[in-house]
Amino acid sequence: MGIINSADQILNQTKAQTIDVAVPEFGDKDTKIRVTTISAKTRDDYEFYYQKHRDKISFRALWVSACCVDENGKALFSTEQAEGLSEVNAQIIQRLFLAANQLNYIVDTSIEELEKN
Repeated sequence: MGIINSADQILNQTKAQTIDVAVPEFGDKDTKIRVTTISAKTRDDYEFYYQKHRDKISFRALWVSACCVDENGKALFSTEQAEGLSEVNAQIIQRLFLAANQLNYIVDTSIEELEKN
C-alpha cells in the first residue's frame, strides 16, 4: 500500500482485527471467544471506568470485557458485567487478556500508571 497520503485513509479504516481464543472450559475443544481491536475512544472510556471502580474490578477482567465480541462484532459484556469476570477462572481470563493485549497493545507500564491514578 505504501505511505498513507490522506486523513481519510485513516479515518475510514473500520475493519477490526480479531483473534478467536479457544476456551474448552466452556464446552468442547472447538468452543472459542472472539477478541477484537477497539477504538481509541473505547480504550479511554474503559481506562476511565477502571480508575473510578478499581476497588471492585480487576484490570484484566475489564480489559477482556472491552475486547470480547460475538460473531457479528457486538460487545459480549457491558462495563457493569465486567466485575463478574473477575470471578472467572484466571487461566481463561489470562488467555483472553493476552489476545486482547496482542491486538490492542497495552503494556505493563500503562497498567501500572492506571493503578497509581
